[in-house]
Amino acid sequence: FSLKTGTTLYEPVAGGWSPGKLGDDVFYTGFVGHRLLPQLKGSLVFGEKSVGRGKVVYLVDNPLFRGFWEQGNQLFANALFF
Repeated sequence: FSLKTGTTLYEPVAGGWSPGKLGDDVFYTGFVGHRLLPQLKGSLVFGEKSVGRGKVVYLVDNPLFRGFWEQGNQLFANALFF
């Protein structure tokens, strides 16, 4: 799950891995403006890129926002420790 709290969108990571990318059939619940919905297609939710001897993990939206979803805690822990 991804809880969008803004309108900033990012392209998939160039030269990296983008497993968390919205497809053409974006599923949403709640309100999404009619001008924003087409722009969500193909946008990044989370991704990873190797830099030097480490990795940079991109989390576009805050997965810990208000403790809303337990899956956000797991996603953050995986990004931090693995």
